[in-house]
Amino acid sequence: MKSMMKIMAASALVWFAYSVAAAQAPPLTSTGSAQGKPRNDAASTVALRQRQLDFMAAPIKSAKDLQAYLAKMPKALSPIEKLSPGAKKRFLDGLVFNENGLVGYDYSDLAAELPASDVYRLMSLFGAQRTVPLISGLKVLGEQDALLIMYPDLGEDDHGDYRCIGGHNCVRTTGMICMTGC
Repeated sequence: MKSMMKIMAASALVWFAYSVAAAQAPPLTSTGSAQGKPRNDAASTVALRQRQLDFMAAPIKSAKDLQAYLAKMPKALSPIEKLSPGAKKRFLDGLVFNENGLVGYDYSDLAAELPASDVYRLMSLFGAQRTVPLISGLKVLGEQDALLIMYPDLGEDDHGDYRCIGGHNCVRTTGMICMTGC
């Protein structure tokens, strides 16, 4: 009961923070909604700014950054190393980068091998932690995992079970995520 109260209080605090930030933010237009119509609402503004912050804080923004990270980061400290060798290779080979950073990835092995909290840590390396709730079949081993998959990003520009084929085009592909910037 106490843990559920903590979850509810944390959710209320996050919603309050979003509401305050949205009320103080000047209007911005995101890239669009699922219906292809431009959005210009407070939730979209907050989601867009959060995506920008996540990207700026991410250590890996390109294939070159990924190679440098893999060469320098001690294996014991990297969330990528929680994957089995085969899953790690498939995951890394399936990453899609462009000038906007990571714009697509295959989540099949992530869902098969890791709980939501580990996937969140791994995807935060790319500034893509917002996409974790889009991943089908994630393992939930505790409260933290449950919270991470409970609330999808407030934006509508990332698509679960789609693959980025470039030129702002995503095609339906099970096990893939097509992200903003594709």
